[in-house]
Amino acid sequence: MTRIDAITTTVKRAVEAVCSRRCSSDGFVDEYVRERAFVSTCEGLECILLPCIYFDRIALSELLEKFPELVECLQEDASYIISRSAPEKDKGRFSFPGDPYLGIGKRIGEENELPNLDSTALAVSAMLHLKALVQKEEVLQDEFPIVKMDRLIKGGLTQILDSHIENQGWPWGPGVQESNIYFTWSVLETLSDVFEYDPDGKLFDDYDSLRAAMAEAIKWVEEEWLPNMAEGKELGLKTKKLAPTYYYIESLIMLTLSGTSKYPEVADFLKHLLPFCDKIAKKKLEAQYIISGEPTTLPDYSIVPLLLRGISAAFLEFWEDEVFKEEIGINIKYKEIIQRRISDLDQKRTKEGLWAYDAKHFEWYYTERAIEALTMYHLYVHQHRRVKPTTKSFKKMKEELKEVEKNPVKEDG
Repeated sequence: MTRIDAITTTVKRAVEAVCSRRCSSDGFVDEYVRERAFVSTCEGLECILLPCIYFDRIALSELLEKFPELVECLQEDASYIISRSAPEKDKGRFSFPGDPYLGIGKRIGEENELPNLDSTALAVSAMLHLKALVQKEEVLQDEFPIVKMDRLIKGGLTQILDSHIENQGWPWGPGVQESNIYFTWSVLETLSDVFEYDPDGKLFDDYDSLRAAMAEAIKWVEEEWLPNMAEGKELGLKTKKLAPTYYYIESLIMLTLSGTSKYPEVADFLKHLLPFCDKIAKKKLEAQYIISGEPTTLPDYSIVPLLLRGISAAFLEFWEDEVFKEEIGINIKYKEIIQRRISDLDQKRTKEGLWAYDAKHFEWYYTERAIEALTMYHLYVHQHRRVKPTTKSFKKMKEELKEVEKNPVKEDG
């Protein structure tokens, strides 16, 4: 069995376990949160939808045959997400609650829910992916509230556009004026999906402004974060918390999705990161994403899938460029590094084939992160770009620089 066949088998088993869990319970329910929740519903849906979109051997139609109750479950989940994020009566705006993961050990209920842009981005992506798959299955096209799903997507994109900070990225929530890498990453991933699935701009009236905001956010990451990344500053290896490393890897994914022109700096960051991947993956780590209000932090233990995804994303973008590979000092070894990350992720699997940071108490959050990472690796192996690169290759850039040096442009006068 080839590596890609093994990955497909692993993900397919996980998707079937997700469907089995969903069909036997009232919603996507974590082992430690025994109630349906907004964010975990979005994550649970993505665990099914992403593989059905990107793996040739995983199809929604086959899952529906194996799990007849799944159609009704997906309908319930779509309705639940729509109802929980329905426009506020007075303001006419959508609100995307952050339960259960902003709780710090306490449940966030309707009276103290905390809307945030990660929840907004997740909801938009989930509705977008569900709509794409439903419309491929002719028998399902009249079974889902497509008009309401479109309205939710538009409402989420409106909130995203309104929340963008000029010449920066996105904050943790609407009305906040301090950009945050984690929430910027969440938003940019969703915008990348939106532009891919809706290139004609049918879902939103002002795509130009969204694209401009995306460009400003990428420039902010390149100018404010990439220099420290390239120098490998504060990777956090000497502390229990690796917040800088989390931020840097999330920035790497953002830059590769956007087709950055900062090839040398990205290569320098990978040169710093790759030698420490084994050490990072073996530590019991968490990042704390600081936000305002109550609660004040968002814990994150997902460094292992993040490592795999970040490295795969970089080589997905630059796989053709041998000069780039040489620039970061590796040729064949990077494959070994990625395979060790896959092995790391295998050790986080529960007995039923899902994931948790302790490999015991299954989580929708960690399972969704793991499936995202394996999907990115799958795309990398198939040498398929989700977003067409907008930049020249590193090799071509070097050749053009040499020509400029040979034939410098003469100043007027």
